[in-house]
Amino acid sequence: MRASCFVWCRLSGVVLVVGAAACATGGGSGFILPDATRDDGGGTDGTDTSGCPTGEIPCGDGCVDPLSDPQHCGGCGYACPTGQLCSSGVCVSSCTPPLVACSGSCVDTQTDADHCGRCGNACPGAVNADGACEAGVCVTRCRPGWSDVDGLPGCEYACDWGSATETCNGADDDCDGETDEGFPCAIGAPVSCTTSCGTSGTGFCTLACELPHGPGCTPPSETCDGTDEDCDTVCDNGFGCCRGQVGACTTSLGAPGARTCGADCTWGACSATGEACNGTDDDGDGLCDEDFECCLGSTGACSTSCGTGGTRSCSATCSWGPCSPPPETCNGIDDDCNGLCDDGVGECCRGASGACSTTCGTSGTRSCSPSCSWGACNPPPETCNGIDDNCNGVCDEGYGCCAGTTLACVTACGTSGTQPCSASCTVGTCCAAAETCGNGCDDNCNGSIDEGCSTGNDACGSATALTLTAGRTTVTGSTTSATSDDACGGGPDVWYRFTLTQRELVYLNTYGSGYDTKLGIRAGSCTAGTTNCWDDSCGTLQTEIATTLAAGTYYVLVDGFSTASMGSFTLNIEHVPTGNDGLARTLLAGASTISGTTSGTGAVNGSCRTGTAPEHLYYWTQCPSGAGGSFAGNTCGASYDSVIYLRSGASGSDLACDDDGCGYPGSSLTAAIPSGAGLFGFYVDGYSSNAGAYSGSVTRP
Repeated sequence: MRASCFVWCRLSGVVLVVGAAACATGGGSGFILPDATRDDGGGTDGTDTSGCPTGEIPCGDGCVDPLSDPQHCGGCGYACPTGQLCSSGVCVSSCTPPLVACSGSCVDTQTDADHCGRCGNACPGAVNADGACEAGVCVTRCRPGWSDVDGLPGCEYACDWGSATETCNGADDDCDGETDEGFPCAIGAPVSCTTSCGTSGTGFCTLACELPHGPGCTPPSETCDGTDEDCDTVCDNGFGCCRGQVGACTTSLGAPGARTCGADCTWGACSATGEACNGTDDDGDGLCDEDFECCLGSTGACSTSCGTGGTRSCSATCSWGPCSPPPETCNGIDDDCNGLCDDGVGECCRGASGACSTTCGTSGTRSCSPSCSWGACNPPPETCNGIDDNCNGVCDEGYGCCAGTTLACVTACGTSGTQPCSASCTVGTCCAAAETCGNGCDDNCNGSIDEGCSTGNDACGSATALTLTAGRTTVTGSTTSATSDDACGGGPDVWYRFTLTQRELVYLNTYGSGYDTKLGIRAGSCTAGTTNCWDDSCGTLQTEIATTLAAGTYYVLVDGFSTASMGSFTLNIEHVPTGNDGLARTLLAGASTISGTTSGTGAVNGSCRTGTAPEHLYYWTQCPSGAGGSFAGNTCGASYDSVIYLRSGASGSDLACDDDGCGYPGSSLTAAIPSGAGLFGFYVDGYSSNAGAYSGSVTRP
């Protein structure tokens, strides 16, 4: 508890302390007197106040309660008759509960200060306070302008600010004996604070009841503790060093070191942390001058500029000098880095090889021996160049032939011929110097068969044999000097023979011939059986045949319409395999539907796939005047994984193919059909080995 009140004022940086007289405002004195100087019995000692307590009136020399005093019941001098009591200022014969009779008065022992809790128990007063009864218990109540702040009897603190809320103003607003409580500090009070460098300093509470900080907080004096206490950015200034600080130093031998500031803020001994270039192990780690490139005065191995092992010395600056190469030896390398291998120790570089001339005049190689002398000259391996490289007496062995030479051979026609050996040592085509007539073969490899000979043979028994190639086979001839077998009832005729290895659709025509022709086919023999004859096709005097033939030998007759019909002719033959069922289904011009069920194994396999799936063939022939056009086909109604392709008999290759073109399992394709006469086949196939029912549509020119 404070004994006096002070107001702190700051004027031009000077703090003034104003006494208690200056603090008093309002109706109170604003200061506290010790309770020990007061008359707590209620007397007047110069500090107590005069007058009657609340609820009493002065009567004579004292104060009375007119509501309960039987001698002054209802007013001064109004005494109740003998035997009656005073109750609420009225004389009565008995008290009404909860009032009880005490000394002639009807009183409430719960609130009556003279009879508190029981009759005769008077509540004493105290300095600047009156006794009171609350719930039958005696208490004291401070008189206006006084407060009890020390907890002892009496109200010793004169204060009449009367505010329930304390504000920052240097005064005791709520009269509790404390100033500016609820704020960090009271205005002008000396306080501890934090300096600008974070140490603990001292200062005075500001006018805003806040702790001073920064310049307003005076730092403490510096001590030897390893920190900057006085905020001058220097640790332990005024001492030899900052406690605990580690600093660099140099040892007596000149090596870099470190030292530590001790508990008394003085430097300790300097210990080496590195090396000086002095050939000594300064830091005691067993290594000499390890902070440098090398140890002063030492020597070491090194790699020369040419990669050999040399030696070098450590200089006065602890850095390596140049690498000195070793002397040259016979070892296959340039030891002394002069650009020469094994120079001065032999005639060559050990292990090296060099060019030399062989005994047969070719360019060989030789190797340098371990003693640095040249070995024998080895011939080169044989290459395709028309000479004997390896000196074994044979030209270009290991290749097909000796480049640039000509070899004797037998042609594919069985005649004698020659074949050249190319610059790449491969044997060329065997060709005869001249054509051999009557063998139906291109002996001289000029692309023509039996040129300069009579093409064909008008004798049935010796019909000219034909080898049918993939696509179209064309032969030319003349019937002018031929005889007539009258097999088809016409003029002079000639015979050709071919063999099929499987069942195929065969297409023959004489388009391009210069006279009215007929065609005939006889199976197995041209001297037995019946010749099937055809005449005139596509509105021309020439003839075409499209028929399915089983595997076997067949004879073709080129004849004239009448005995006067003869001349030069052209015979075209195309053939394609039929499907697995051996049937060839004809496609009409325009749009048509297709359907069927495949089974068994396949026979053609177009470019879409290879496999063993069965297939069906649909075909048509096109006249010489045919303009071609667009083709479209599909098996979109197939119940199995189908593949389709379109093949030209003239080229022997697929014009188009497709798999799953209209969504699995069906397929769909389109293609351009060339103009002119020809055979075309559309195949319905299965993927891999699949077979089953299919349906779709086809549109052809």
